[in-house]
Amino acid sequence: MLTTLNGAHDDGNWKAAYLPAIAKTTGPLDGLRGRHVLVLADIENLYCSVREWELSLQFDQLAKLLQRQFKSVELHAFFSCRAGDQGQAARCREAGWTPHPNEIQTVRRRGKLVRRANSDNVMLFWSGYLTGRESIDVVVIGSGDGDLGCDLAREIVRRDAAKSVVTLSVAGCTAERLNAEHNPFIDANLEVGLDCVEKLTTGRQRGWFPRP
Repeated sequence: MLTTLNGAHDDGNWKAAYLPAIAKTTGPLDGLRGRHVLVLADIENLYCSVREWELSLQFDQLAKLLQRQFKSVELHAFFSCRAGDQGQAARCREAGWTPHPNEIQTVRRRGKLVRRANSDNVMLFWSGYLTGRESIDVVVIGSGDGDLGCDLAREIVRRDAAKSVVTLSVAGCTAERLNAEHNPFIDANLEVGLDCVEKLTTGRQRGWFPRP
């Protein structure tokens, strides 16, 4: 994707090469200030979406940004991990998020071994519990996945029409079905900005919440 962004690999003002494709700042958040917000983040979707731009999402920076903006905010992170891997959950907490890890399983299906690493069902289960509280004004769905986002938004609003639902996703990696202009269950769309990303360093980044 970066082949169209001249100078994106320069060590100087590298963020300028991504404008206006990616917003300078995460948001818009003005309409949510002073609200009680619940964030349900599909970590794998956000992580992989940002990598499409050869960037790395800094979840600790995103957490601090959201905590500054809202009257109160709860940050819940959903992600897959290897069985027995406590490190990802620990680093998730250090970044300011409540972890909901889903252990990767290998199952046999039609005679073949299949790796099950999707945490969508865990996210759907917990959303039913977390969004049921009256203290929550706004639910932020952190994902560009159309199926997951639409299902969550529809069921949240059907159960409590007083709650606002917004999405948080990455430019160029968001399903059209999540567009608030056309989806009656979604009130607004937020985008991850350059204030919460860094250049992807050389070498393979291990895990959703890598060690510093």
